[in-house]
Amino acid sequence: MVTSLQLIYEIPLFSYVILGVYTIFQLIKARQSLTKDSPLNESYRWFILAGVFFLLWSLDHIYTDLVPLQENLRGFFHFVISHGFQIIGMICIAIAAKKTQKFTYQWKEKGRS
Repeated sequence: MVTSLQLIYEIPLFSYVILGVYTIFQLIKARQSLTKDSPLNESYRWFILAGVFFLLWSLDHIYTDLVPLQENLRGFFHFVISHGFQIIGMICIAIAAKKTQKFTYQWKEKGRS
């Protein structure tokens, strides 16, 4: 049974979910304003994907906090699912950063020509 104290402790994660949805929405809007052939379009796609995985992490965290699970399932959700979402999200950020860096380098080189 979920207590009111447990729900109060989840307020930061509920806020994280709301901010995650808002961030993804804003990134999608920003990406739509770019042309399809824009080099930044690809970067934004990876940032959006990272936002989705960080959002999934928070939902998994809330779920495992509020739903009683067997010990083996609790470990699976924490070490495989939760950590997996974090790793995938960070990989997406790294890919987006590399694509953005590549674009800025090319842009800088074009400006010098």
